[in-house]
Amino acid sequence: MTSPPASADEPRPYRTTLFDRKGAAAVDDVRALAYGLLVFGTIISAWLLIVHRLSLGVLLVAAVAGALSAGIGLTLSAGAGAGFHRVMLSGASTPYEEQFSYQESLVMRGQVDDALASYEAIIAERPAMVSARLRAAALYASRGNDPRRAAELLREVMALPDVPPRDDIAAANRLIELL
Repeated sequence: MTSPPASADEPRPYRTTLFDRKGAAAVDDVRALAYGLLVFGTIISAWLLIVHRLSLGVLLVAAVAGALSAGIGLTLSAGAGAGFHRVMLSGASTPYEEQFSYQESLVMRGQVDDALASYEAIIAERPAMVSARLRAAALYASRGNDPRRAAELLREVMALPDVPPRDDIAAANRLIELL
């Protein structure tokens, strides 16, 4: 569908290109098309060198081979790109763990009671959160002067369902050290 010709005062409307639609990924399409044409030309050239005549069947076979090589190249490169993105960029292979930087900053400033109160608020708000209990227990045991509360928190971690094995073992080891 074409637009009517523009008047002398009006510029022609911009037609989007492949690079507008696909961005940098359009380079992959252009490269795959070039390789497909290369395969097509190679098959035609080899056939002409061997047989010295060209038929419609040979043209069709060469076209299908070129299209297949372009499609396979695009598919493999998309798969490799998706794998690289998942492992290196997306963060899906290493999920986010809360760092509790606010509470750590309170401890560094000597406001241990405020940090413990903040941990307790997090525990009350999210009862299934294991890492907050482990951090609070460590703080209660080391600088909070309340080993009983530390032991309670460690027992709670061990009683929670679906606790990752590393956290369960860490809680058990810390509880043994505490007792």
